[in-house]
This record gives sequence, structure tokens and C-alpha cells, in this order.
Amino acid sequence: MTRTSPPSAPPSAPSPRDRPPRLVRDALGRELRVLPGHPLPFGVTETRHGLNFAVFSKHATAVTLVLFGRRREAAVLELPLDLDTNHTGHVWHVELTGLDPGTRYGWRAARVGGDAPVHRYEPEAVLIDPYATALTGGSRWGQVEPRAGEAGGTHWPRRR
Repeated sequence: MTRTSPPSAPPSAPSPRDRPPRLVRDALGRELRVLPGHPLPFGVTETRHGLNFAVFSKHATAVTLVLFGRRREAAVLELPLDLDTNHTGHVWHVELTGLDPGTRYGWRAARVGGDAPVHRYEPEAVLIDPYATALTGGSRWGQVEPRAGEAGGTHWPRRR
């Protein structure tokens, strides 16, 4: 009696998690390694490799992580997330090495297509993380900003 081995499966395309990490350089000259990250827990968490960022958005079709340096108003890195690598279910996620805990960050979200007025995004706005445990910056104590519709006010709140 001879035994036959089952036919071997054709080689499959590598999983996005099997791809080598990307290297990016921020405006401060730091080289950061970009890993796929994990969808849970939400917010930013320290891992053995670096910092994992995760945010829930059911309707966004594009999300960008925006990093800020200490005592800097302008972003030092804007990292668009990849739909295949950095998206699981309704969660966008990425892990970065080379960052310090306490790094200031925000998100940009966009939606391409779809005309539903409740699912519109302002891609230029930097959004705070709804899962953040602390916020920095913001208004100056005792300074009242003009509201939308008032003299000196704008349609959108002032961006920081």
C-alpha cells in the first residue's frame, strides 16, 4: 500500500502583519519604526516595542496619526494609516517605536464617498483621542475665545 501526500497549497500572499516594518523620520530627526499595531486597548498604550495607538471610527475611510513635539505648535509627523495593515473591524491602529511615553498626538479622519450629512468629516481638523487619559495645551487660563457667530468668531472653533 502506498501513501500519497495531500496536494500542497499554492503559496499565498504575505499577510500585512508579515511585512517588514516601515521606517519614517519626523521633523525632529527621530527615526521611527512603524508596525501594524493592535486594535485593543483603545487609546495609546506602552508596549515592549514602543507605543500602540488605537481609535474606533465606524465611518472613517482614512485616518492619520498626527504627532507633536514638546513645546511645538506644528506637527512633527503626520502618518496616514494603511487600510489593509492598520485597520481591523472599525478600529484604526498603529504601533511606533522610538517615541517617549507622554508624546502629544491627535487624529485626522476623513470619509471618501457617501453623502450622508451625519457622516461628514473635516479632514483638516486635528481631533483629540476620545480614549485619552490626559490632555495638554488648550486655552490660556482666563482668556475667553470668541464663539462662532460673535464678532471675531469663526464658523469653526480655533485650531490649536
